[in-house]
Amino acid sequence: MQPRSRFKPSVRTKCPGQYRIRRKKHYPAQCLIRCDTVFLQRIQPLIYQNIPIRTPRHIRQHPTIPRRLQQTGIIRSQRPSSRCRNHEPIFRHRPARKKGLVEKGWQQALPDHAAPYTSTMVFLVRKNNPKQIRDWNDLAKDGVNIVIAKTSGNGRYAFLGAYGYGLKANNGNEQEAQKLVASILKNTPVFENGGRAAATTFTQRNIGDVLITFENEANYVSKKLTQGQFEIVYPSYTISAESPVAVVNSVVAKKGTQKTARAYLEYLWSEPAQELAASLYLRPRNPEVLARHKADFPDLDTFPPEEKFGGWDNIMKTYFADGGVFDRLTAQK
Repeated sequence: MQPRSRFKPSVRTKCPGQYRIRRKKHYPAQCLIRCDTVFLQRIQPLIYQNIPIRTPRHIRQHPTIPRRLQQTGIIRSQRPSSRCRNHEPIFRHRPARKKGLVEKGWQQALPDHAAPYTSTMVFLVRKNNPKQIRDWNDLAKDGVNIVIAKTSGNGRYAFLGAYGYGLKANNGNEQEAQKLVASILKNTPVFENGGRAAATTFTQRNIGDVLITFENEANYVSKKLTQGQFEIVYPSYTISAESPVAVVNSVVAKKGTQKTARAYLEYLWSEPAQELAASLYLRPRNPEVLARHKADFPDLDTFPPEEKFGGWDNIMKTYFADGGVFDRLTAQK
């Protein structure tokens, strides 16, 4: 059941879980997290079904900012869509840049490359970890059945996480890394359409030995939805997933709401907002908040996909385009 709110940022479309922003002019800022379209986003029900949409307190109290602020909320889009590129910042795609939705240097306009919190890829296994899965190489062993999304944001990060581990474990040898990834894909009987479907298959249909998913979703499933049934395994080396935000220029220019938009985004680095992120099992940037939630966020050796694979434009072209590395390795199943 979706939470009630006095804000009406969107209307339902015909697709379950899909929302279209009602009118562009109503929104001074958009937290466009990992989508390549401004006006279509999918809400991740596992994480946000019980979280009310709120206006940041310091924005309401700011003397120069309108007291009634319309907002879209902070949406973590993990479900697949032909119009969404999940877990890839909209601002790294040519259409967004060409349309002038964001200004040059948007990542330098806010701290931490404009990403107020992060996540990473982990393994969700059944209680007592019967297959003794400890790291990526264990996923390549015979008799291990893996549940994973295909090439939604969840699936892409899982693929790149395994690939990055393979490169490190084999001193950068591409051929050996691809052998490892091919073996992992071979142990994946069916690719689900998206992260949500993969989680449902693993947790509710009891299919598979391990689910590769985001840390925040793994925590939520194991600690909130199905206590005592699943355990989280942290690989020795895994990929980091950032959630960047930016001001949409075309909106603030028309409405004169630059200060509102800027204050909204800056609030995401405030201690209350960082605490909220941590409560959703998203890794906060604030070191003090992170320290208070140390039990939920163990230290990890991670790598940014942009540094390992040369940026998202190259990643999409090389690995996920038709006939790319993913398709070639999948064909070996």
